[in-house]
Parts: sequence; C-alpha cells; structure tokens
Amino acid sequence: MTNLTPTDYRNIAHHTMNLYQVEMNGLPQHSKLVKQLLVPNKNSSQNQTRIFVKNENLLTRLKKIPVGTKIGILSFASPIIIGGNFKAGINAQEQTICRNSYLYPELLQFRREYYYYNQQHENQGFYSRRMIVSQQVKFLRDETEMNYLRPARMIDVVSMAAPDVSLMKKKHYPISQRELRADLRWRITQILRQFAALGDQDLILGAFGCGSFENDAWMVAKIFQQQLTTTEFATAFKNIYFSITDLKQTAVFTAILSEHPRPLVDQK
Repeated sequence: MTNLTPTDYRNIAHHTMNLYQVEMNGLPQHSKLVKQLLVPNKNSSQNQTRIFVKNENLLTRLKKIPVGTKIGILSFASPIIIGGNFKAGINAQEQTICRNSYLYPELLQFRREYYYYNQQHENQGFYSRRMIVSQQVKFLRDETEMNYLRPARMIDVVSMAAPDVSLMKKKHYPISQRELRADLRWRITQILRQFAALGDQDLILGAFGCGSFENDAWMVAKIFQQQLTTTEFATAFKNIYFSITDLKQTAVFTAILSEHPRPLVDQK
C-alpha cells in the first residue's frame, strides 16, 4: 500500500470536497437520523451467509466486491466531531471513508441533532445511541487513495459511535463491563437491523470501537458472533467482511468468529 503522510491525507480530503461541489446536484445520496431502536426484521432471506475476517483496509474489500452488489459499510463514527476531523489529516476508519467518498456532506446535515446533541449529552462516555443512515453514497477511490474506482460505487453507510472507553478512563467514570456489553449489543443489533432493512447483501464491518475508543475486541467480536447466529440475522446477508487493519484485533475476531456452528470464517 502507498505510504501517505498527514499532508497527503489533507490534500486528498480537500480534493474530494472540491469534486463534491462539482457533482453534488446530480447525486442520488440521501440520509436520515435514526433515534429509536428498530423493530426486528421479518427475515425472508435464506442466504448461506459467509463471514470473512481480513487484515485489510476496507477500501481493499470494497474494490474486490463485484460491481452491482448492494453493499453496506459501517462507519465507526465520532459522536462529537463531524467526520472525525478528517480534513486535518487524521487517519482512522471513519476518516478513510470521508476522504474517499461523499459521506461528509451527509453527516453535516445532522450537525445539531447528532454532533451537538452528543456534545451536550456525554453520558459518561456512552453518548447517545443515535445513528446516521446514508444511502447511495458515492465512493471514489481504492485503498491506495490515488486510484479511482471504475466505476465509482454507490454504497449504504451506517454511521454509529461505540461507547468511548478511553474517555471513561480519562475522566475516571465508573466502567461496568456488564453495561458496556449491554450497550454494545444494543448498538450492534441496531446496525444489523438497519442494513437488513436496506436490503444490503454484502456488509463491510470491522473491529467496531476497538481503536482509539478502546473497547475490548473479544467482547465486540463475541457480540457480533452471538447476533449473527440469531434467527433474525443468520441468513439475512450473503457475505459479511470484517476488514480490520490491526493484526491483534484480526486474530481475536478470527478466533471468536470461528466458534460459530457454521463455517463463518474463510481465510482465502
């Protein structure tokens, strides 16, 4: 992969926003804010779901999925900073998405209802459980962030924040593993229900909240594993990719997801 600097990231981000200004009036993308827990999906799909755990950039996976597949991507959202301050050259999962797609203008629509609301409701690091659902977001580039996807891809993106364990530690808030587990289960259920409601076939997920927010990778992987065995989600999707750049987190997710009674993990 090309080694990029913070200056490169800033330049790519600003170029993306310039392109958006040219194309904005002809784009099909649209978004909504979801505040309440979605009702369970009446899943009529009978997919033989396959799950892959990959040590890779999510844009690598996006490029490999056949054109025409209906794809959903989970963005590990900052609850208080729109796009995770990606235009300043910061690099993480959400910033990668915002630099290489037109997601950021969708997030801007919820400056008050999502970001300002979370700033005012820190909730001891849990923030709110609100999520931003953006449909048909245009993705421009592959994992090099230099080469353009041909054709560009229109992707559904769910932006959801995980609880911020690092903030809890910094501010000496009480940390209850039981409360964290319950909160993560709520959020992961909400995410999967939203993708199912959108009719997405292939999902690109990852180690949700396990980076700077310091959630336990074993806990997060186990909740995904448990939810994906329920009747609601067991056959809802065709392919689920956990694209994870951290090697240790990749190993944890591989180990946990391999415990599923069906062969979830394919390392090819």
